[in-house]
Amino acid sequence: MKSWRTRIAVGLAAGAAAVAVPLTATSASADTAATDSLSPFSMGASASGWEIAGGESYPQGEAYCEAQAKEDYASQGYTDADCVPNPEIRPDFYTIWIYHP
Repeated sequence: MKSWRTRIAVGLAAGAAAVAVPLTATSASADTAATDSLSPFSMGASASGWEIAGGESYPQGEAYCEAQAKEDYASQGYTDADCVPNPEIRPDFYTIWIYHP
């Protein structure tokens, strides 16, 4: 497991990227708007219960990332985790989203 210092630094970088992308993105087409509205992340963290917990490299893949995140955050009351690939950072890098009902 990575140190908390590394996790915090990566989490801040992922959070900054999450803010920077919408500020620089062009308007979405109707096709992407329809599919984006189905995502729990499209409502915003506070409305949907999903929060960014950070990010990390997982060479073992997305399923391993999600299993590890669920294990790491279950004791804090989070019931689900989703790892979103971020190949622009690294090919095996995932942003970790956690859910608290």
